[in-house]
Amino acid sequence: MKNVLLLVLIFGVSLLNAQDKSAKDYKIEGAEAYKVKDYQKGLTSFEKSIQMYEADGKVDTSLYYNAAICALKVKDYDKSLQYFNRSINLDYKPCKSQLYKANAYKKKKDYATMETRSVLTGFLSALILCGGVLVSGCTSNGKGTNNGSTKAAQRSY
Repeated sequence: MKNVLLLVLIFGVSLLNAQDKSAKDYKIEGAEAYKVKDYQKGLTSFEKSIQMYEADGKVDTSLYYNAAICALKVKDYDKSLQYFNRSINLDYKPCKSQLYKANAYKKKKDYATMETRSVLTGFLSALILCGGVLVSGCTSNGKGTNNGSTKAAQRSY
């Protein structure tokens, strides 16, 4: 009987400790998970932080972007698109968000949506805002070397 009471007490204390985490704690936990490439844990932590901030009527713009990146990494493309859209609407890293958003549609193989005017406009705007550089290390020869195409792309805009 004492063992059962001890177990209930330990379980109750652990539940209280779990509820004591703040939105900021979850944000830090998400960032730490991201650093060690535990993207699922990062996504879960960022989402908990978002929920807590929203419940308080607050917004932390970086959380949506970070959640979107983690969702993209765990191949939850629909969720990543939802968070990238929120990041864009909040004007937090809109350039990168547009590029990653296009990448999420590509990974989903949702080419019909990719070809819509709004996605193409967002993607082209992102290219212009980013100075014609798509992604670091990405070049026209596909080998990750700079053959001068980046400068040519920048000049063409």
